[in-house]
Amino acid sequence: MEDDDDVFDPMLRLPNGYSLLLGSLLEEIYIHSDDPAFIKDITEMTYATLYAAQTDVVQMKELVEEAIIKQHMFDIDDELKELLEEDK
Repeated sequence: MEDDDDVFDPMLRLPNGYSLLLGSLLEEIYIHSDDPAFIKDITEMTYATLYAAQTDVVQMKELVEEAIIKQHMFDIDDELKELLEEDK
């Protein structure tokens, strides 16, 4: 059941004011459950985020930026694949 006004996205508060959106993380894992490479990447990024939040704020910023860029590239790749398949 989806309701845009009432989004359930529990979060885990991390050191230095950061948080991990557990609902979003689990949703991404579920959506991409048939893509082992994505699961590996998101697991690695999540672990690195937890480690960086605990140890080094500067490193956390770099990891977040890298994760955002990776996610956008993944979305672009999916959209490109869909466009190419439509042309067939």
